[in-house]
Amino acid sequence: NIRDYSDNNPPAILANLVNDSGTSNSDKITNDGRISGTISDTNQIIEFKAGFDSQPLANFNDVLSSLNSGSFSFTKAQLETIYGGTIPDGSHTLNLIATDKYGNRSSVYPYTFALDTTTPVPTLNLAATSDTGVVGDDRTKSPLVTLTGQVEANARVLLSGNPTPVTADNLGNYTFENVALSAGNNSFTVTATDIAGNQQTYSRAIY
Repeated sequence: NIRDYSDNNPPAILANLVNDSGTSNSDKITNDGRISGTISDTNQIIEFKAGFDSQPLANFNDVLSSLNSGSFSFTKAQLETIYGGTIPDGSHTLNLIATDKYGNRSSVYPYTFALDTTTPVPTLNLAATSDTGVVGDDRTKSPLVTLTGQVEANARVLLSGNPTPVTADNLGNYTFENVALSAGNNSFTVTATDIAGNQQTYSRAIY
């Protein structure tokens, strides 16, 4: 009789975001939730399952068809199938488990990431210290003014006509100082980009 000597090493799973968008490519904060990875094993993988967050192992989805030559990649639609619907913004953990042909099963591999697909529209105001006359009417006699606003915390803000962006503080407050005005209508646009790469713009006139 020929005896089949199997190994006892379980599959090794590794996963990453396809696109870790925004200001950092390693913070696991993204507006693009696609995930890819690899499964390393000297033997054939016969079972590959996935589940999200606190989903019990018994309810994991069969994703073996996503595995090709040791690599896998999940589209947004595939991940939503695993999740059971639209994945809301916030922190999530994709749990993966694999078994090879000898029955060696990996431990559950957790990959945690933060999905952030929206950012609020920024505000833009003439600072009270620059607003001569009636405060709040966006009219001033000052040739150099300070503009302030509110965005998502730590977002980068770019002001039209100003090549240097600023970064909002932890409360989302930002300031542009020594902004030159000409007589009449001065139209400004701010573009806010949050740490996941989402953008919003807002425009207003200062007189």
